Parts: sequence; structure tokens; C-alpha cells
Amino acid sequence: MSSRIKILPSHLINQIAAGEVVERPSSIVKELVENSIDARATQIDVELLEAGKKKIVIRDNGCGMTKEEVELCIERYATSKINILEDLFKVKTLGFRGEALPSIASVSYFTLISKTKDTVEATKLFLEGGKKQASKIVGAPIGTEIQVEDLFFNTPARLKFLKSNATELSHCIEIVEQLALAHPMISFKLVHQEKDVFFLPRATLLERILAVLKEKPEVFVPIENNASQFHLSGYVGLPRFMGGTSRQCYTFVNRRPVRDRTLLHAISAAYQSFVPQGHYPKVVLFLETEGEDVDVNVHPAKREVRFKETHFVHSFVEKSIRQVLGQLRSAGDKLNSHVWLGGAEGEAPSPRPQFTRTDDGESPSATGPKDEAEGTDSYFSLYPPDHRIQVLREGATEAFTQTGYYRNLHYIGQIKSSYLLCEDKDELIFIDQHAAHERVAFEKLRKQYRDSVLQQQYLLVPISLEVTQEEAVLLTELSQELSQLGFEIEPFGGTTFLIKAVPSLLHDHISIEVIRSVIHELKEVSKTLVGDEIINHHLATLACHSARTAKEKLSREEVSALLSELDQIKVAPHCPHGRPFDFRVPIVDIEKYFRR
Repeated sequence: MSSRIKILPSHLINQIAAGEVVERPSSIVKELVENSIDARATQIDVELLEAGKKKIVIRDNGCGMTKEEVELCIERYATSKINILEDLFKVKTLGFRGEALPSIASVSYFTLISKTKDTVEATKLFLEGGKKQASKIVGAPIGTEIQVEDLFFNTPARLKFLKSNATELSHCIEIVEQLALAHPMISFKLVHQEKDVFFLPRATLLERILAVLKEKPEVFVPIENNASQFHLSGYVGLPRFMGGTSRQCYTFVNRRPVRDRTLLHAISAAYQSFVPQGHYPKVVLFLETEGEDVDVNVHPAKREVRFKETHFVHSFVEKSIRQVLGQLRSAGDKLNSHVWLGGAEGEAPSPRPQFTRTDDGESPSATGPKDEAEGTDSYFSLYPPDHRIQVLREGATEAFTQTGYYRNLHYIGQIKSSYLLCEDKDELIFIDQHAAHERVAFEKLRKQYRDSVLQQQYLLVPISLEVTQEEAVLLTELSQELSQLGFEIEPFGGTTFLIKAVPSLLHDHISIEVIRSVIHELKEVSKTLVGDEIINHHLATLACHSARTAKEKLSREEVSALLSELDQIKVAPHCPHGRPFDFRVPIVDIEKYFRR
């Protein structure tokens, strides 16, 4: 009886391994550009056809390979980066496993040409589906050129999972820009369909950051600190230049781009007293270590790392950023447009509730607490219990006469300018003003969309939007979706676009960062949702950006209007993203607590 367990052939093993290493064209671009960087190249060119699906060419002027090395490099686990197990914990190169080239070659038509400075001729190697077809001597400059054609030609099922050319191109741009940020002394050029996408000449780190992120020098301040075997450097953005997504938080470990939770949480914690919830700083940080404090061999695509002393790294990064921001504050720099709430060196604010009560029945907007701009940091605004909710309707304030749960609540006041405190005869009701406004705006937008009358507001002066290369590709790809949502955005040359019209609900909240946030959210949701789910998410995104924010004081009339609109909602009390917008505490529970 023959054995049911068999050893797989090498070409099938490579194709299986390619599933971990080669997800899409950008995965190939990443692996090959990293090899060029490890080869000490000073110039790297990337050429793509059909966003890399048809052809990828990576060309560098690095050290190149000899004929023997060319023959070996396409074998699995053939590498010049490590020799023993301990080397894994000291590796400083971007590649080290020896998996990438054979995995890429196994799912494409693969051509490699390489020459060293000590050889007269170059070696050219051609593989089809991982199988060697030809090897010969050719003429070529010093360095290496790799061509990957007809990706996934022999695994058509994998090909079906690729997205549109614009989406795949945006991923390639993102990868090259990340590596370009980490290596400013290398020039990078990206070409798509024989047209230049961008060229980044050799530069200083700050010059490279400004070129990639399309920002101005005043946005960033340098950071540098040492602790134990760790060295932290880079640039941190001033809080007043915050963004709507975390995509502009770039973190690198030993010059390797990573998305590490420890580092991202440390950045978030350092900016906690400066940046409102839902906004993110612009940061480019490099963490270097000479010891065995980090393991880079924990993810197939090497996107993640594991620190030996996670808590130490978190504390080191957080304190280093706080120190820089604290020094700026001490020097009198205006960190943002809001009142500083922190203590020394960016400590979190300590609660200082102040209570203001109006006893004459006047509108709280006239006799209530002073505005924050006048120096009052008030958390609560209390109003007389006998003053019933009123609403502004057609320019006049009229009491509601019809039955409605929310409008008939007794409004007490605002907590931390974020939550509305109300009561009825049986309960205390806390309402998250942002989540509640978000739900109201979402229902309005959804009705307008269903009725094909999504209201649009043309701008008196169009907004000029300078975007990154990746964002320019996304704007082109998502033009139809943006148009359906009420945006009118036109190209204005290069990576500049003009915003001519926006959804009416978003008119008072429009900004460049809001547009950027909408673009990236549209891109991310298209990966997992389909049909009406995508439309609902798009509308929810617009509703979120158009809603009144936390930390925003509301007048009594605005509160009354919101409560009235909540009564029109025929769904469970939560925002479109699933967060509840009200929380109820029975009076009997309060009485039990006080042993009444």
C-alpha cells in the first residue's frame, strides 16, 4: 500500500511560500527594493505596467552579484545576510530569509541581470514559473535589474483577488515612499505606463519628509534621544497640524518600516493632551538598536517586530516626544489653537469641574458659563430645573407640544462640553453629542441619497488640494464615488486638485485633512464591503465629519433642535458606526447607592 503522505515538489513548495510573501504587486516591489537597499544602491528605479500586474522592473546601481551568486540567489533559503541562528537577532539588513526571489519567480516570468564592479560581463538568468529556462552572459552596467512579468500567470485564482490598477498602484506608491523616507540618501524614481509618477533625488531627511508628505517645514520639529541600547530620532509634527487619519504616522525600526502597536500607542499617549480624539499627529520616527532587543522574524512580510522590553520601549518613545512638546510649550511656542490642558511636560489634565447655575430663567447662552476663550475651563453648565426644553423654529423659540421621548426630557447641562445630561421622572440620561449628531446627519444623507437629491454646496473660492502621489491615484480611482457623495474635484496639474463643491452638510466643516480622511476611508472600506454596505459606510464617513464634535459647547437652542431630531430616528440609539449615543441610569439605582 502506497503512503498517503508525500513530499511536495520544490516548485509547488515555492508557490505555497509565495502565498505568504507575494500578496500583490506591491509585495514584490517591497522585497526587490529592499534587496536593492541592502546592496548599497544610491539610485533605484521602479517601472510598472498595469500597476505591476503585467510587468515590474526594479533597477539599481548597487554592488551586484557574480555568476555563482546569481545562480544561488533563486534557491530557497539562499542568503548572504545570516549564517547562524543568533544572527537573526542582530540582523540590520531589510532582507535575510532567502525566500523572496524563489517565491516571486515561482508565480511569474522572472528575469535577473546582475554585474559587479570586478567583472567585465553581466549574468542574465530567466525562469518561468520558478523553473530555470536559460542563463547567459550579457553586457550591463554595475548593479542589478529584475523583471517580473505576468504575475500569477500560473495561479489564476490568485490573480482574481487583485484590485483595480489604481488601487494596486497606490499600494506600490505607498511602499516606495515608505522606503524612501527611511533612506533619503538614495534617489528613487517610479514610472507607471512609461510616465513618471515621481522622482525623489538624494536629500536630507527633512527634505525627503517634506517631498513625500507634501508638507511645509514649520509642520515638524526634530527629535533625538538615547536610552540603554536604543536611539530615537526623526521629526514630530506640531499638534496644530494634525491629520484626520493615522496614515501619516511613520515608524521605522532599524530603518525597517513597521506598523507596531507599541510604537503607535506610545505616540498616541504622548500627544493625548494636545490632539483631540479622532485626530492624529504627523510623525516620522526612527528607532535604532544595536543589541538583541528586537525580533524582526515574526511576520512573513516583516511588517511587524517584537521588542524584548515592550514597556521600556513604550515609555522611552512616549517620554521623548512629551519632552520635545514640553520644551516647545516652555519656550512659548503655540502648539495648537486650543488652550493647553496638560500639566508639566504634557501630563494629562487633572479634572477641575466648575459649576455655573442660572436662576433667573434666562437663556444659558446669555447668562451661562463664560466661553473657554475667556479663560474659563468649565465642565458643567447647570440650568434651573423648572426651565423646560424649547426649540428654535422659524426664527422663534416655541415650546414643544407634541409627544416625543427626547424632546420632552429635562435638559440639565453639558459635561466636559461633550455629553448632554438630561432627566425624566425615572432616569438620568447621558447623550454623546457627537454620536447623536452623527446619527442625525447620517439619516439625512441616506434619505437624500435614496431620493437622488444629495444636496451639494459649491464653494465661492475652490480649495486647492496638494496631495501625495498615492492620494492622487486614489482621487482618480474614486472620482465616481466622490461625485455620488456630493464632491466635485478636478485635477489641476501634477498632484494638485481643485475642490469645487462638497456635500451641503459638510460645508461648514470642510478642510484639506477632512478630504484626505474621506479618500483613505473610501479606499479601506472597498476592500471588505460590497454594494449598499459601501454606500452606507461612505455616508457614515460624511456624517462623522459633518457632526458637531466633542469639546464643542452647544447653546440651549442647538441642544433642543438635536433632541427634536433624535425623535425622528426609527432605529436603535447608536451612531452609524455602532457606538451608542445615550446611556441611562435609573433613579432607583442612584437611590440604592445612597441607601435611600
